Amino acid sequence: MCKRYYHLGIAVDTSEGLVVPVVRDVDRKGIWELAGELTTLSQRAREQKLTPADVQGASFTISSLGGIGGTGFHPSSTRPRSASWASRAPRCGRYAATDRSFPA
Repeated sequence: MCKRYYHLGIAVDTSEGLVVPVVRDVDRKGIWELAGELTTLSQRAREQKLTPADVQGASFTISSLGGIGGTGFHPSSTRPRSASWASRAPRCGRYAATDRSFPA
């Protein structure tokens, strides 16, 4: 299936658990517009004011484990999402070109 749009789901931690509002048409927006829209959607999620349309139709989902202290997760993807990506808080490490050490 080939899609002609990019709708990005962003996991938001709320008092009721994680909610994934969708930022639509991210490929057609600039960074400041995306930041503003994400701020608005996150606030509406925390206030429990999202509509069903606000949480449907993501083609890709991003989640962060660092904010809630997570260390691992099991990714799941439901239609029409094509993938999910999660990150965690960075750990300190070192990088030196000679020994190829990378942040852990």
